[in-house]
Amino acid sequence: MAKLIPEQDRTRIEEIVRRHPDGVTLQEIANELKTDLPRRTLQYRLKYLVENKRLVTEGKRRWVKYHIPADQRIEVPTGTLELEPQPTISLPLSVLPSKSRNTSSNLCRPANSSATTVNF
Repeated sequence: MAKLIPEQDRTRIEEIVRRHPDGVTLQEIANELKTDLPRRTLQYRLKYLVENKRLVTEGKRRWVKYHIPADQRIEVPTGTLELEPQPTISLPLSVLPSKSRNTSSNLCRPANSSATTVNF
């Protein structure tokens, strides 16, 4: 009896195939898996997925491409999303008392104002 393929590995292969709507080859799948999975093991796993109707093939032998079955494909809408402009709201960060409009009188000064030297 053959070993069961871990579900995580099966879904990972399906995700790779799903990202290629025009189909993907065995070599492209192997490159995207980025593991040291033997080629023959990957072939067995792909064969299992095809036999269980989780993938479909197009082409023969070396030129075979794997696809997600049409009834399992998720169509992603394409086009442009247009947003309506929203009104601008401005809020003051601070409010000065109406008596004093002179901003220099509202600034904080150092305790020792005679020693304010800045060197660069």
